[in-house]
Amino acid sequence: MNYYYESIDDILLFNWWKVREGDFKYCRKDLSKGTAKQDEEAFIKINDSYLAEFGLDPEVERVIELRQRIAMLQCDFVIEDNQYYRNEIRRLERELTEILTRDQKGMSNDIILIHLEKWMGFRLDEMKITARKFYNIVKEYERFIEAQK
Repeated sequence: MNYYYESIDDILLFNWWKVREGDFKYCRKDLSKGTAKQDEEAFIKINDSYLAEFGLDPEVERVIELRQRIAMLQCDFVIEDNQYYRNEIRRLERELTEILTRDQKGMSNDIILIHLEKWMGFRLDEMKITARKFYNIVKEYERFIEAQK
């Protein structure tokens, strides 16, 4: 699979964004080579390298936690038919919906790139920069903003 990117160290930012949108063929270095199964395997490998380096976003962790809690409460409700469980499920579902809709209103990749370019004073080309480099810049920018507070 040497016609696939191996990790966030070598995948281009443009390709990474496409992959994160679900278009796994962008794991390929040459779009004319490879299969859908290999695309998925490459994505898993690249995504694992991303998670190993940067971990899950705290908001993503909260979404997972909420979904697990809701599932457990739904089971309890079916077993015990207790109205407390129904009310707790509704409360957690509202919180989950709030997080998911807030996330959709967040900044697009292009807007984030524009802010980073303004901060750095030069253009970042998503067709040349790797995903690792981009996320390291984002991390540094976040530290800079935090230090300004």
